[in-house]
Amino acid sequence: MSVREITRASLLQFSKNTVHRRIMESGYMIHAKMARRLPLSKLHIIKRLQWARNHMSYDDKWMAALFSDEEKWNLDGPDGNIKYWHDLRKEPVSLFSRQSGGGSVMVWAAFGFNGKVGLAFLDGRQNSPKYRNTRKSSYAICRKHRGRKLGISA
Repeated sequence: MSVREITRASLLQFSKNTVHRRIMESGYMIHAKMARRLPLSKLHIIKRLQWARNHMSYDDKWMAALFSDEEKWNLDGPDGNIKYWHDLRKEPVSLFSRQSGGGSVMVWAAFGFNGKVGLAFLDGRQNSPKYRNTRKSSYAICRKHRGRKLGISA
């Protein structure tokens, strides 16, 4: 509930500043940025650390590795820029999905030891077949420019 909503719901006349001060003075509430994703579990942390340790001596195999990622930008503003009054006695609230949107742009790119794959613009919603087609066409462009085959699985 926002300070404005609390002020409107009150049976008495208070300014928003007074409500804000009282909330802060309570010691139980803070104005916090809403988490964009749930934190890693202890098991996830252990598995990530083990993976890193197993690959520290990967040597020449890193030359064949390709790292890729996709990113989505919302045209009506950033995700995760939502603040709320968090009661310190309760679990934090997380934002899981966008309720309605004003459009977005999604791109995909990759890099490896011998360079980078050009930026690919992804059209519409991505399902598995569409995503694999984007990867295949981008890898083909990279192979053509680099003159060598990248070790990639579709």
